[in-house]
Amino acid sequence: MNLKVPRSNFETKSRRKSGVQSYGSTLVELSRVIDSLHFIVCLGFSSYLYDVPWNKEHFILSIITVTVFSISASSVRLYRSWRSTSLFSEMASIFICWFATVLVAVFVIYLYNWTAVIPQVVINTWFQVTLLMLVGTRAAVRLVLRLFRVSGRNTRTAAILGGTEIGQQMAQNLQQSPWMGIDLLGIFDDRKPSGERALVNQPIPIKRNMTDLIKLAESGEVDLIYIALPMRAELRIKSLIDRLMDTTATIYFVPDFSSFDLLHSSWDYLGGLPVISIVDTPFQGLNAFVKRLEDIVLASIILMVIAIPMIIIAILIKMTSKGPVIYKQNRYGLYGEKFVIWKFRTLTTTDDDASFRQVKAGDQRLTPVGGVLRRWSLDEFPQFINVLQGRMSIVGPRPHPVPLNEKHRKIVYRYMLRHKVLPGITGWAQINNYRGETDTLDKMEKRTQYDLEYIHNWSLWLDLKIIFQTMWKGFRGANAY
Repeated sequence: MNLKVPRSNFETKSRRKSGVQSYGSTLVELSRVIDSLHFIVCLGFSSYLYDVPWNKEHFILSIITVTVFSISASSVRLYRSWRSTSLFSEMASIFICWFATVLVAVFVIYLYNWTAVIPQVVINTWFQVTLLMLVGTRAAVRLVLRLFRVSGRNTRTAAILGGTEIGQQMAQNLQQSPWMGIDLLGIFDDRKPSGERALVNQPIPIKRNMTDLIKLAESGEVDLIYIALPMRAELRIKSLIDRLMDTTATIYFVPDFSSFDLLHSSWDYLGGLPVISIVDTPFQGLNAFVKRLEDIVLASIILMVIAIPMIIIAILIKMTSKGPVIYKQNRYGLYGEKFVIWKFRTLTTTDDDASFRQVKAGDQRLTPVGGVLRRWSLDEFPQFINVLQGRMSIVGPRPHPVPLNEKHRKIVYRYMLRHKVLPGITGWAQINNYRGETDTLDKMEKRTQYDLEYIHNWSLWLDLKIIFQTMWKGFRGANAY
């Protein structure tokens, strides 16, 4: 008699809840705590060094700086495993977070006039010592790990299953990154390069097959196995994983999404199931808060600086031509919704959407001061008010007039994805010399390409880089008129 043994409650629940779990490194989480302590301990040390007593202002300032650094660190993804990334990249991220924290700290100190209880010498010492500790701690950890790996400790052996392009890319990354402490045994694949499904056999040749890999895994000679087969080979992947279940190797699946034209894609979980966004916006959750805070702070400062020039420009416009000082026009903004953009009027006419024409060199509609304003982008000053209103951002894709949008959305690939973020006063396309008139399809395609690159690679550092380059190069451009 055949008896069916019921599954245990544990096994049943385990299968019901099965799914990809997030992996959190204890070392990474410990770094978050240590960084927070750096700001607090270094402030205490700096105060003690100059015989300044600790008071409530010190405590409040410590909490503010820890919070700002944590927000900045999340924006640049500082708290993650850096095993596969260079020391320079990690140090650059630390400096960005530290710089943002210093700006906020200085603003708070002088806003509430805390220099009386926290002298300038303490502040300067605190900032310097904290930066040294942030950088020194990570450099020391990396040095210790590197010494361990050189001596044969803290290293792992890895194998790549699949002679695909992404498999070759992974192999090259491992070989070019010895600091990861991962020794590559090679690429394994049963198929032949001359078969129906072509393999990428260069620059790292495929010398072993699946049987060889299983033997190595069973003998404990391989720690990590990266499966880099095409996603369409689902049944084959499942079969290979089943055969590797009799080993102690850690198995990773490396999906290849390159054919989907990803735009700021990211992993997420829906009811315990892993999902990946193919097209998404970078400004969600904490990133959205950081972006908005950046816009409010910088736009407020800039408006205070340009307030008098704006008054002078308004007077000149009123004295030299008839019509309103501010020109308002419909543009497409976030998610393709219309908003009203503000500019200083530079034309003798105020065209509506139906009569829209791009301004060209020597355009007869330009007012006496209009050409100068447009060439130096001074007509865009009122858009900082749009930024405070939440309709624009300082950095982002430039918003186009409605007729221009409707024309190009049908002929420029992925054009409307520019509207996954708020439009900007300046952007990645503008500092790469794609500003002003878009009189050819090629110009609009290149502008769109740069705009999508910005969205895909957004970071607080990239925004600051664009702002500084805009200030350095000036708003002037060969195509601006």
